[in-house]
Amino acid sequence: MKRALVCLSMMALAAVSTGCAPMVNTVSVAPPARVGSLWVKTRDGEDTIRVSKGVALAIECRDVWWGGPCENAKATTKDPKIARVLPAHLEKTKSPWGDSSYTYENASQRTVFVIAGREEGQTELTIASEDGNRTFLISVEP
Repeated sequence: MKRALVCLSMMALAAVSTGCAPMVNTVSVAPPARVGSLWVKTRDGEDTIRVSKGVALAIECRDVWWGGPCENAKATTKDPKIARVLPAHLEKTKSPWGDSSYTYENASQRTVFVIAGREEGQTELTIASEDGNRTFLISVEP
């Protein structure tokens, strides 16, 4: 047990010293016959978002350690003519631990962004938060 705690502590220290990137996942889907997907660490080593022109895809940012919403997060794209990003407001999140005493009043506001494909091409999305930064290659398809 003590050895497991030492290993866990060392992993936590290593992660903090290297600056962990937040977890990001999709919370919406593209319409039928359109593209809207998020791929984490593809073959070429990049986090990638694929979206069709005219499609909006919602993504959620979470703290990698506790699963809570990213603190003070901001998202930007290098070229807003290709893809635009806006903050979104969804329902509050319940406890990730399944605590039944966790009520809506003390639930956390989620950190969500919507990416809208505007023109065919590629650009970068950067999410910066107190939990770290994460960059995605956005590919907007016809």
